[in-house]
Order: sequence, then structure tokens, then C-alpha cells
Amino acid sequence: EAQIQGEYDYNTLDKLTGEDGLKGTVEKNDTEITALSTSDPAWDLKVLSKAAPVLYRNANIVASYTGTAIDLSAGFNGLGGSNENDAFAGTITASGGTAVRIKVKRPLFNGLKVKGERKYLIEWAAEGSQDAVLANHAYGSEGAIADVTVYGVSGSTEKLTAPIIATLQGNLTAKVALDKGTITSASIASSANSIGIVAGTVESGTLTIGGLDVLGVKTVTVDASGNTDPDQKNGNAGMLVGRVADGAGLTIDAAITAPSGNIKSVT
Repeated sequence: EAQIQGEYDYNTLDKLTGEDGLKGTVEKNDTEITALSTSDPAWDLKVLSKAAPVLYRNANIVASYTGTAIDLSAGFNGLGGSNENDAFAGTITASGGTAVRIKVKRPLFNGLKVKGERKYLIEWAAEGSQDAVLANHAYGSEGAIADVTVYGVSGSTEKLTAPIIATLQGNLTAKVALDKGTITSASIASSANSIGIVAGTVESGTLTIGGLDVLGVKTVTVDASGNTDPDQKNGNAGMLVGRVADGAGLTIDAAITAPSGNIKSVT
């Protein structure tokens, strides 16, 4: 969730770009970082996750790294703030603009504002339930597309344990693929939120599902039946989406093949 600026480890631009802050090459204006080129993206993304989002929310980040993924599975607090003004609206790519693969145990973004088409490759290392894989709060816009591939971690977790997006506001097309070589099941449970594979709640705007590839998944369980909140809007479960709020919309714009699921909502 968003915090007041003073509660962050890096709450000024000088501190964020100082000796104990970012290691990469920074471009900035008077108020925020506009670009970051880094050969130590794990360090720098962890630093940004502990900084006030207003200092980097529009940054275009170019990462150089070795290995299969940038490992953010420890010491990482998520990027962006949860409200729309503080959500991360920049980019994270490799040189040449290609997508980078990032390993996390919690949502990559606390808040994400999607503009145009963005591709995300996420190695999911969380064994237990989490609020989301990609974003706790996502904010769409006209023409916004989030193309997300989720990979499992061999010997750790080979299942999806959270929705791709917890809550969506605005218009977004989501294309979701669960890597058939490393994800064998989806087991999503929550006692606090509505849940589904693609999204928990579509709060406003329209979610268009432009693709769902789960060919390697043999079993699906989505269980929100443990919710004890008297406001049962938070206790809905669905294969694709848990809840679509009044005035919001859901469009399925692709053929979807998925195994039959065990779906439990609050009764």
C-alpha cells in the first residue's frame, strides 16, 4: 500500500541517487528520475522499491543482467504506490526494448499504470497465497495491453498461487500465459479478497481477456469461501475473474481452453 513519503528509506532525489542509493546511470529532472541504465538491476530495483514512488514513477529502466532472471525474491517491497497518481507508469526492459524476466515472491508492482502494450515475464517463487503476481492495483487506459507470462520455479513452487492482477481500474486487455514447462497447477485462495486467475476484481472500466494459455495446468482451485467479511463482494471466486463491480465490464476476446476447476465462493 502507498505510504507517506517520509516513511520510505529513500525519500529525496539526492538520497536515492547518492552513495548508498542507485548504482546505475541515472537521468533526472528537478523532481524525479526519468531514466535508469543498470548492470545491477536486482540492487537497483530493490532500492527503488524502498523509495517514494513520486521519485521514479515515470522512469524508463534498462537492465543488463546474466542468468535466467533478475532475482527480487528477497528484500523487495514492490514498485510504485497503490493509488493511481503514484503507480509505476514507466518501463523495465533489456537493451533493445525486449522484456526482462524477474523472479518475485510478492506482487511485482504495488501499483501499475499500463500505457500501450507492455510485456512482463515473471518467475513466481511464492509457495503460499499472495494478493497478486503482477500488480496489486492496476490502472488501464485506452489501448493498454498487459502481456504476462508466468514461470514456476523448479524445486520450489510450480503453481500459480495468486491472481495476475488483484484489482483493476480502467480499460485493459490482458494476455496471460502460464508456462507449460514449469507451471502444473493453479491453487489460489483468499480469505480477504475476490479472486480469479486473471484478476480478483474489476472495479471500473473493462477488462478484455485477449488470451489465456494454461496448456500445462492439470488442476485449478480458486477458493474464497473462507472470507468472513460481512461485505461479501470480497468473497467471490471465478476461473478467470472473481468479481466485476457494477458499471464495470468483462469481455472475452479469445478462445480459452482450461481444465475444469474447483471454484468456491462465500455462500
